[in-house]
Amino acid sequence: MCMADRIREARLSNNLSQAELARMLHISQPMISDIEAGKKPAPADIVSRIPLVLDDAKAKAELSYETGSEFFNVPLLKNVDDNPKNVLEVLTTEMFEAGKGIQTIKTLLTNKKPGSSLTDELREQIYEQEEQIADLYVALKMHFTSMDEAYGIKLKDIEKRTNAKLKRKGYV
Repeated sequence: MCMADRIREARLSNNLSQAELARMLHISQPMISDIEAGKKPAPADIVSRIPLVLDDAKAKAELSYETGSEFFNVPLLKNVDDNPKNVLEVLTTEMFEAGKGIQTIKTLLTNKKPGSSLTDELREQIYEQEEQIADLYVALKMHFTSMDEAYGIKLKDIEKRTNAKLKRKGYV
C-alpha cells in the first residue's frame, strides 16, 4: 500500500472529510486531495503530523513505520552496563516478564469480547501487564544501540532483513 492510500485509509477510518483533515493539519483541502490522488507526494512534515492528529492506533503504527519514526518512543536505559552481553541479560529478563504479562492478559480477557466494557479494576490490571510488555521496547532499543556501538550491527539492516522475512512469511 502506498503512502497516499495509507493517508486516505487513516482519514476514512477516523470518519474525517478531506477538509476536516486539512484543517487539523493546517493545510489546504486541495493539497490533501492531491496527496491522496497521488498527484503530489506527501511532504515529510505533514506525514509526521498525521499520527498526532488522528486517534487511530493502526494508522499511527503504519504511518510511523512508513516515515521511519519510532513506533514506541522510549528512552535508552540508564544505569545499565552497555556491554552487549550485559544488555542481552536485561533483554532476556524483560522478554521473560513480557511473556508472563501476555499470558496474564490472555487470562484476564477470557470471555471478554472486543469493544466490551472493562471494570476499572480489570483495566488497571491490564495496564500493569501492558507496561511490563512495553518494557521490552526499552530493552530492545538498548540492545540494538549497544550492538551498533560495539559491533557495527545497524538497525536499518536488521529492519530490511526482518521486512523481507515477514514478506516471505506472508505477514505483510
